Amino acid sequence: MIFARSIHFRTSIGARYYQKGKPDILTNQIVNKSANIVPLGKYLTAFFFLVFCFGFFVILTASYSVEQTLHQRVGMRIYIKLIFIVLGLFFLKDFTYGQGSKPLPDNRQKQVSQYLEMINVFQNDGNLKQAATFINKIAFIYWENENLFEAIDYFLKSAEINKKIENYNDIKAIYSNIGVLYTDLEQLEKALEYFKLSLETRRKIGKREEICSGLIDVSYIQLAQGEHDKAIETLLEALDVATAINNPKLMANCYGYLAQ
Repeated sequence: MIFARSIHFRTSIGARYYQKGKPDILTNQIVNKSANIVPLGKYLTAFFFLVFCFGFFVILTASYSVEQTLHQRVGMRIYIKLIFIVLGLFFLKDFTYGQGSKPLPDNRQKQVSQYLEMINVFQNDGNLKQAATFINKIAFIYWENENLFEAIDYFLKSAEINKKIENYNDIKAIYSNIGVLYTDLEQLEKALEYFKLSLETRRKIGKREEICSGLIDVSYIQLAQGEHDKAIETLLEALDVATAINNPKLMANCYGYLAQ
């Protein structure tokens, strides 16, 4: 919304993030996207809509209650068109902000330019790991400044480079990040797609704790989509893994989601 920052979804046990180039840092903050928070922009939208309805009603009433001249009729038509134009611009601005497309601050844009130069050098030298690391840094700059689609684009570029060097640890973290970004954008189908890709990569790595975390990420989106049977099936698999490795924290999270 125009006056409301996006609530960044974080699972406490699933998505592991790069923080300033350091992979696999587990965040412990749980943000419930269904919390009872009504952004200020929604109130303003409702206000403008009510004003429009009231004005339209007054015009309609006047048109039937008084004899109008040609100039009065033309004036009313212009007034109605202006209301629609203002409301259209309002909603367009609201939509654009929600997609996270706003310019970077000058200092951050300068940092991005410097990183791009370094990436070119690393790629020319064949140092793909370092190139991917700085692409991730750019992705996080865009993410921190709420340019979510740009962040996704750079994470995808990093994933492609990491595939070439079979850096699966970074790939699974990148896919989780993209899943979180699409969750922020409320595009749950895309979020589920990338959380599943992250889970697939975690299975390839073979670490059971990672697999369990990935399963819980997937279950969260399934619950958000109302796919309760699938979510329960996913959570039961996660619980089996958590029990097998005797991880109380993961077990608690599994039971927490199963209780919903």
